[in-house]
Amino acid sequence: MKKSPSRPKLKLRYKTISRDQIDQVRPLWEALNRYHTKRSIHFSKFFETFTFEQRLKKYKSRSVTVRIDLALVSGSGGKGAKERAVGVCLSSYDGRKEGRLDTIYVEPRFRGLGIGSAMMKRALKWFDASGVKGRSVSVLFGNEDVFPFYSRFGFYPMRYTMLTKGKVTNRPAKNKR
Repeated sequence: MKKSPSRPKLKLRYKTISRDQIDQVRPLWEALNRYHTKRSIHFSKFFETFTFEQRLKKYKSRSVTVRIDLALVSGSGGKGAKERAVGVCLSSYDGRKEGRLDTIYVEPRFRGLGIGSAMMKRALKWFDASGVKGRSVSVLFGNEDVFPFYSRFGFYPMRYTMLTKGKVTNRPAKNKR
């Protein structure tokens, strides 16, 4: 029987960063955006042109409360081994205490190690401690294979939002009640 190559020993830790440190998220968010460009059935052009700076507008705004968690790994290189971010979870809630998991991403080679689940649990615990009432996550059409992951945490699809091609903003317009 052929022996599979073992992964090098990695040290993993989680760190919450401030809104002012959000630039640390850039490489992971850009990787997620490239992934969405490939997965999007109808809106890949939108993701091709959607920049990190455009995405930051929401997080620079003080109208939402934000939590940014990073999953950091360092190799078994001993003392002085450089740490790098391999996962990110951005969560937010508004003044009505409506919570949103805005981004959760783990680099492909680090998936299956429980990093996404650990970050999800941290976000949900933060929502609980903050008195957040509702919680939502948006999943890109064409990326439905993530549904089982989210359903483990009580998230289920409710509706599809249909958009016209052309001018697409990063958020669908809210219905006025």
